[in-house]
Amino acid sequence: MKYSTRTRYGLRFLVYLALVEEDRYVQLRELEQQERISLRYLEQIVRLLKPTGVLLSSRGKYGGYKLARNPEKISIAEMVSSLEGDLAPISCLSHQYSCDRKPDCLTLPMWEELQEVINKYLRGKTLKDVVAQYRENRARYGKIETGVQ
Repeated sequence: MKYSTRTRYGLRFLVYLALVEEDRYVQLRELEQQERISLRYLEQIVRLLKPTGVLLSSRGKYGGYKLARNPEKISIAEMVSSLEGDLAPISCLSHQYSCDRKPDCLTLPMWEELQEVINKYLRGKTLKDVVAQYRENRARYGKIETGVQ
């Protein structure tokens, strides 16, 4: 299963916000420059993330976006689901799909097991965990320039 660029960029956006000073709003133009993500794409990502309650926004010269919750309270599963939509590895496991072959499907149990492994992993990971992994990676390979600490 491949996750969309929307999901990958959305998580980069959230990690960036988690890395900046807690009380500072980040303008999308800053993120566009630092992470090389187009402004239009960032605006689409913001529209998907705002309803989750994970972002605070402010207008004006020093406005922008910041996290509304502590990174340890932001589940990666929730964010990926908001950005990606249905996470089912095959369509017949999707809530929107009804399959008459479920009782006779030879491979359904394997797909259900895979879905549970993916969901369990994503539910067990928080934005704080991803930030910690970034910092470990930065220390291991040397300073990675992102404009944030």
